Amino acid sequence: MTGKSPQPQPQQQTLQLATLSATYNIILQISLRVVTFVANAVILRSISRDVFGVINVRLLLLYTTIQFLSREPFRRVSIGATKTHDWPLVVNLISLSIPLSLVVGTVLSLIWYYILERPDPQLVADYGTGVAAVFVSVVVELLAEPVYVWAQTQGFIKLKVAAEGLFLITQGFIKLKVAAEGLFLIVRTLITVAFVAQWPHRAILVFAGAQLCASALYTAVYYLYFIGAQKQRFRHFMPDWFASKQSSTIDRSLIGITASFLKNTALKQFLTEGERFVMTFFRVLTFAEQGVYDVVNNLGSLPARLVFAQIEDSGFVLFTQKIDRQRAATDQSGTDLTESAVILRNFVRLMSLLGLIILTFGFNYSELALLMYGGRQLAAGDGGLATRLLQWHCVYVLFLAVNGMTECFTFAAMNS
Repeated sequence: MTGKSPQPQPQQQTLQLATLSATYNIILQISLRVVTFVANAVILRSISRDVFGVINVRLLLLYTTIQFLSREPFRRVSIGATKTHDWPLVVNLISLSIPLSLVVGTVLSLIWYYILERPDPQLVADYGTGVAAVFVSVVVELLAEPVYVWAQTQGFIKLKVAAEGLFLITQGFIKLKVAAEGLFLIVRTLITVAFVAQWPHRAILVFAGAQLCASALYTAVYYLYFIGAQKQRFRHFMPDWFASKQSSTIDRSLIGITASFLKNTALKQFLTEGERFVMTFFRVLTFAEQGVYDVVNNLGSLPARLVFAQIEDSGFVLFTQKIDRQRAATDQSGTDLTESAVILRNFVRLMSLLGLIILTFGFNYSELALLMYGGRQLAAGDGGLATRLLQWHCVYVLFLAVNGMTECFTFAAMNS
């Protein structure tokens, strides 16, 4: 007896795609962190701890803050809005991230350069160039946001086509996201490592050039893929503020939701990067001490960056396909709501289990991890302070695991 294997149902397909996305992202992040750790080991031996602290704490804090405040609120709203709004309205909403980034970036860059303590030019040269390069790189990356949102929605939307064919197409979109983000970090890392060894006294200038090159490549990869390989018109991703066929060029309710997300995003960024803000604004540590602290912090936050963030991103996209934030719970499919609750429960169990494993083994082997990475001076210096910090990071990771997933569900369901 012969027969074809059963085709996956839309609900199964959505779960499969979310799992696929998380798997690819975890593999990507593990690979990139290995490259980054090796690169940091090389860079630490080539530049002073002051320069390392300025780049990894001061400049990267500026980068993540501008990027997160300008991009995250629009990305969160747009991915869900594609189900209930026409694409031109979504593109118009996404395009507002550019002027927001210009305002946020200008304000923060002026604060970083004129108000905060500037490093000694004799020890850290080209600080102003680094600030400007970080600002410009974020704006360049935001140009790819319409393409990113389109790829995400094509990857997870329930289209009434052959499930197997859609699954194969979706794999391509997920791999595109992985490739673009991977190229960004690899290019920035490799350029920095290659040139810092030659010009250690111009390390920030090298970092600035690497940042701009990586951002330009990141944006180009998205557009080249969809315009070249997928044959999408460039106009498809451009905003249209003078459309004659629509009574409105943007939905004001989406603006309200985005503003709400912006406030939550600002709070989340402050809580996530709280220690960097304290070090940056209150001068509690020297730039050299900040560099050492950053090494310990990166080790402690590996689980969140490698595993938790990828599962949370896939979970959020999955929840947005199950829950319509514009409608009351009584007006939505009971099956979708029940599935969402079951998925949330299983996600929380998984994250709790991962957090407990990290706490059990990480707490006891913190000193060994520091010894292998940074040597005895890092592991045993200052009375073993670095070891104690890493142990407390392991405790923090357990709470971070559970909070991240419940927060994803809340953001997917909230409408104000």
